[in-house]
Amino acid sequence: MLSYRHGFHAGNHADVLKHIVLTLILDYLKQKNKPYWFIDTHAGAGKYSLESEFSNKTSEHLDGIKKIFHDEKKPLALAKYIEVIRHLNGGDQLKQYPGSPWIASQMLSHEDRIRLFELHPTDLTSLLHALGKKHNIKIYGEDGFQGLKALIPPPPKRGLVLTDPSYEIKNDYLKQKNKPYWFIDTHAGSGKYSLESEFSNKTSEHLDGIKKIFHDEKKPLA
Repeated sequence: MLSYRHGFHAGNHADVLKHIVLTLILDYLKQKNKPYWFIDTHAGAGKYSLESEFSNKTSEHLDGIKKIFHDEKKPLALAKYIEVIRHLNGGDQLKQYPGSPWIASQMLSHEDRIRLFELHPTDLTSLLHALGKKHNIKIYGEDGFQGLKALIPPPPKRGLVLTDPSYEIKNDYLKQKNKPYWFIDTHAGSGKYSLESEFSNKTSEHLDGIKKIFHDEKKPLA
């Protein structure tokens, strides 16, 4: 049974870092006048209330998006990221935070395609409610690691995969290591690039999994 709920952590410092990078990559991909796909293997609920019981219990967004949302000295590189959040909230009152699927839905064109995977039944229902009616989005209630195999390479030969599992399923670390990556080259041919985010609140529990991933390259565990 899946128990992880991202609503407890939405808008925290890890989300801010991940989504700033995501908006910069999506914005870069738009520079070439050709369609592309965005695939999120662990999409979550799509968007999150910062006034919910989940969010109020941890208040992690106070040390994340709350610190920069109203900062007038923000770097220019954050402009698109902040713009998407303002659009979701209908202005400058920070009450909701977008997940990666919502951000992508605001930045991709009608010719682009979005494919989202989510296993948690409650988050899947929320995701369908938030984004299920958009014509260029398909949502799957299945394992994103498995579903990804059937989607790559996508028809336009351009795309971005975001995979950010909760790691509550113990073999997710090994799946991250062994999954097939295809993606992105906006200038010539195709390449193997990926955007990964491995933020875990249970680092000590997953230490063995981390060691297995990095053992081959003998990277230090900091």
